[in-house]
Amino acid sequence: MKRNILFILCTLVGLNAFAQMAGSTSKSYKIITENPITSTYETGYKGFVEIGGGIGNRYTIGAYTTHGYQFSSFLFTGIGIGVEGAISNSDIRKVFIPIFGELRLNMRNPNTHKNTPFIGTRIGCNMVTDGERGVYFNLFTGYRIPLTNLLAFNFNVGYQLHGGDSELRHLAFVHIGIEF
Repeated sequence: MKRNILFILCTLVGLNAFAQMAGSTSKSYKIITENPITSTYETGYKGFVEIGGGIGNRYTIGAYTTHGYQFSSFLFTGIGIGVEGAISNSDIRKVFIPIFGELRLNMRNPNTHKNTPFIGTRIGCNMVTDGERGVYFNLFTGYRIPLTNLLAFNFNVGYQLHGGDSELRHLAFVHIGIEF
């Protein structure tokens, strides 16, 4: 009985070693490690420029820029500023200036996957041309499409909250932009 068990174990170990040796020249390993877009996400400076609009208890159109540090292929943090124009019954021709900190997380590694979904948040303060001040909160999700090794196109949608002296303003928005 012991001989039969020992014989079966030796046979299985031998088959496993043969399978590993045969698979070491597989092309599937090379496909995973070779990326047509290389050095896309290295640590260091990264910037974003976006335009977009929102709809909610007011309508807005705006431009935003964020600059910061890419800590890894997954994590970006930075600071930014925006300019939003609003038109609604209560906000006729007001200009909002959000100043915020941003945290952005890639859901997949951009060095191994060409197109990458991401999530992020912006938290800060909101200045208004009439002297009103308040909180600024923005939660978004989006998709990153690389154009070159240095540039990428970003599309994101999300929820935005402006809190001021008089009221809270809720928006659903769409932004498009360039990452450099």
